[in-house]
Order: sequence, then structure tokens, then C-alpha cells
Amino acid sequence: MKDIKLTDNNDIELLDGDIPLIDGNERVIQQIKTGLFILPFTWILDYRVGVDYISGLREYPRIMFAQVKNAIKRVWGVDNVLKFQANIDREQIYNISANVKIGNSEIPINEVLNYGNQ
Repeated sequence: MKDIKLTDNNDIELLDGDIPLIDGNERVIQQIKTGLFILPFTWILDYRVGVDYISGLREYPRIMFAQVKNAIKRVWGVDNVLKFQANIDREQIYNISANVKIGNSEIPINEVLNYGNQ
């Protein structure tokens, strides 16, 4: 399965007027990072996808972290989430780290989610 390559700002990347595609581990990492900012019930293709960081779950970090871990597991190609760790600071910035098992390989994921300004 291939995906459109996005820039660091989640815009569609253009390379000499073409839209490059990505696959493999690069696709999985991109889809994990993108999926962590989708709200539930907002993506027309699958209403179950997303992390509910608006409706009070910021007050319940364990529930929030469970949703983040579940969002990672739902990405096509992810077999398991290993060594998941999440921390939150006073400004509602979440530091997420995990090792993701894809086939026979293990990929580190490190993402900073700033839900505090949403």
C-alpha cells in the first residue's frame, strides 16, 4: 500500500511538479503521525479512527494515552506496539514514544503532540 508523501507541515509534497508516493516503513510512520491528529468521527473513510483530545480526555491522561496507543495500532501494517510510553507536561504537550513492530522489524516512533493549543 502506498501513500502520498506529506511535508513536515502535513501539506502534499511536490517534487518537480509530481506528487511522490511513499511505501514501507516511511508510510507507516507518516500515517501514525498523521493519525494522531485526527478527531474521531471526522474522517469520512473510517469514523472509528482518531484521538479524542478535545472532549475532556486531557483531564484523564490514562484514557488519552490508551487512545493514542490504539490509534497507532490501527495503522495498516502495524503488528504491535511495543515499549509504549507517554508523558504530559503542564502546557498539555504530550511526548509519545513507542517501538512499533512491522513484520520482522521494530521501528522507533517519537512524537510530540501539542494538544494544549487546540
